[in-house]
Formats: sequence, C-alpha cells, structure tokens
Amino acid sequence: MTEITIHNGQVEQQESEKLEFKESLMKGRILEAVGAFANRNGGVILVGVSKQNVVGVSMTEASIRSLVQSILNNTDPQHEVSPHIKDVTNAQGEEVQILRIEVKEATDKPVIADGRVWRRIGASNRKIKKRDRLKAELFGMEDKLYCIVDKLEIMRREIEDGIKDWETVRKDLADSYHELAGLRRLLRDLREKIDYAVEDLRRAAQCTLTPPAPGSSERKVRTDVSRQIKNVIEQHLLEVIKQLSIE
Repeated sequence: MTEITIHNGQVEQQESEKLEFKESLMKGRILEAVGAFANRNGGVILVGVSKQNVVGVSMTEASIRSLVQSILNNTDPQHEVSPHIKDVTNAQGEEVQILRIEVKEATDKPVIADGRVWRRIGASNRKIKKRDRLKAELFGMEDKLYCIVDKLEIMRREIEDGIKDWETVRKDLADSYHELAGLRRLLRDLREKIDYAVEDLRRAAQCTLTPPAPGSSERKVRTDVSRQIKNVIEQHLLEVIKQLSIE
C-alpha cells in the first residue's frame, strides 16, 4: 500500500509511478489514471490535492457511488477501485475532505478505460498509440512475457547450481510450458517464435523425465537443460518482447 503523509496542508510525497493528484472529481481524468495504474503496478489517486497542496473536494456518498459505478461501466474488463474519504486540514487550518482511491494492478491486462488504453510511466499517464483491441492485447502480453522470462532465468541458474530437484524442475517447466501455450493463442502474428520457445521447453522437460545417475552425466543434463532454457529466453522470448514494445 502506498504510504501518504500530510503535514501543514501539504502531501509530503510527490506524484510518482504509484501516486497521482487530482484537484476535482472529473470522471474522465480519473478514468485515465485508473486505467494507467491498472495496466502497470497499481497506485493511489488523491482527489482534492493540487501540486501537493490540500485544497479539498466537495463530495457526497452518492457522488462517490456514482464515480465508482462510472469506472465500472467505462473499463473493459471492469476494474473495481476502493474509495476512502479522509478528513484533513489545509494550509489555512481549515477542515476539508479529500478522496483516496486505491487502484490495484489488473490481473487481466490491458484495461481499456473510456475507450483508450493508458499506461503509467513515471509520474504521468501515457496513451498507447496502437488503439485497436488486438494490439492492446499484445501490449498486455509484453508484461506477461517478462514475468515468464524472469521465472525461467531464475530456474536456469538454480538448475546449474544444483539447487532444484528434478521433480520441482519438471513442475516449473510444465507451468511455463502451459503459460506460453496459452499466450500463443493471442500472439498469432508472432506465433513462429513462440512455437520455437514451446518446443524448446518441451525438449528441456523431456531431459528430466529419466534423472541420470549421480556424477558427470548428472552435470551434463543440468548443463543441457540450462542451455535450452537460455535459448528460449535469448533467441525467442526476448525477440518477441522487442516486437511488442510500445515505448
């Protein structure tokens, strides 16, 4: 959870990848921030704050419910947020209210907000130029592929170091295999490289079906499996990621 500290009518934190200020309840601008945070790592929107200065915002329970419903109606897939009213003091010592909106990272990316796809880059929201739905889905695949790459790289090192037992290796390889096989259905234009990656993972998994006897043969199998996983990362997945990159 993003920590927010307010002192003498000012928010001590600046806008960042996880924090955005909004002076008023303008639904369009808030939708933009919701989509951007949902498509990245989540974050907090503070409504009633301008350039770190607490200005307060007029709102009722009905207006907040209307805002939450508007966010649900204008995000695809629907993305729920958590609003919380906070009583604070402005720089003049007056009691005012601000609205804290918690936005979680989406599990199903990209989230299309108000017909557009936004992404949080530093302290700003960037609209993705590739607007059609298929290309928006490809943008979401970039993050998913990076997660698989990270997992495979850790697995490869643990295999080389003799840390992972073969049962765990088989399970992890099977998980990665199924994740890639699922992505393949959406990445039709890049299917050839994904196919190579899936096939290499299948061959790597086959190497573990009959664990070798301890000694030099054990080391050779670990080296071969590590090499095959490295090939999946460097020659296939990273090349796919380059083609999906929008930045």
